[in-house]
Amino acid sequence: RLLPRTFPHLGTVLETHSPVIGREEISAYIFIHYSLPFSNEHCRILKGKKIILGISGGIAAYKTPQIVRLLKKAGAEVRVALTESASRFVSELSLATVSGEPVYREMFPPPDVPGTDFTRHISLGEWADALVIAPATANTLAKLATGLCDDMLSACFITLRPGKPILIFPAMDGQMYRSGSLQ
Repeated sequence: RLLPRTFPHLGTVLETHSPVIGREEISAYIFIHYSLPFSNEHCRILKGKKIILGISGGIAAYKTPQIVRLLKKAGAEVRVALTESASRFVSELSLATVSGEPVYREMFPPPDVPGTDFTRHISLGEWADALVIAPATANTLAKLATGLCDDMLSACFITLRPGKPILIFPAMDGQMYRSGSLQ
């Protein structure tokens, strides 16, 4: 169940409870305001955590390389799952450069590449300690709510192991967010 919660400087965040990482810890420390420096407490909580950053196609996607950089600076391992629409707002090259990892956009890799992991949409969900979706568009929220799984981001959502925290940061026009179909 997704629970709305409001944070100063962040707006509304949809989150799930997790016994693995306390929701207050992960919520308060993953997305701190850009101008605040990381404290030792931030680094303690995120050090060694494996985080999937799911990026959907909203204008806020252009800020995600900074989010990846901050998470890495705090000691987290970050892998990025990008929707096709998101790739219009932020480049895979930028995200791969700051994360130090390949960016996952295609659910099915090319079959002619030696050593290809054809179940990477599953193994990525097994790997992660947490999933953060920022920005989450109306389209992505609708997919998540109905169990549609037609891209790498929604596959990560479906395959994330039970009990792992999921933070969803909606980013859309206020009227879109308040629409009955999204609520």
